[in-house]
Amino acid sequence: MKNYVFVYKTSIDTRLTFQEIKRRLSQKFAAILNITIDLEDEDAVLRVESSEQNEEHIRALLYTYGYEISLMGVFGD
Repeated sequence: MKNYVFVYKTSIDTRLTFQEIKRRLSQKFAAILNITIDLEDEDAVLRVESSEQNEEHIRALLYTYGYEISLMGVFGD
């Protein structure tokens, strides 16, 4: 099975906000395997591992919650 890693630049700014986003994404997309964020990076880089190519759906969902998000890269193994 092929897995994907989606890397996004976001406006997520706190650990609490990230935990809420992580919960919502995990509930909405069963294919998501792992979600991490680097809040120390000025781009608040969100990294999502998934077994499906759902990068645009993830972006759209965060956008509807009011967060800025842009895809920086997609990697597959």
